Amino acid sequence: MVKGKKQESKKKDGDKVYKELEVLKSMLARALADYDNLSKRV
Repeated sequence: MVKGKKQESKKKDGDKVYKELEVLKSMLARALADYDNLSKRV
């Protein structure tokens, strides 16, 4: 019983980390796009 609960929380942590990574990736992509736009303007 306890073992199953531990597995469950581990999966939740993994999902949380994955979501945070996705957010970081989209932020990075946006920053790169902004940088591209700036360098094109110069």
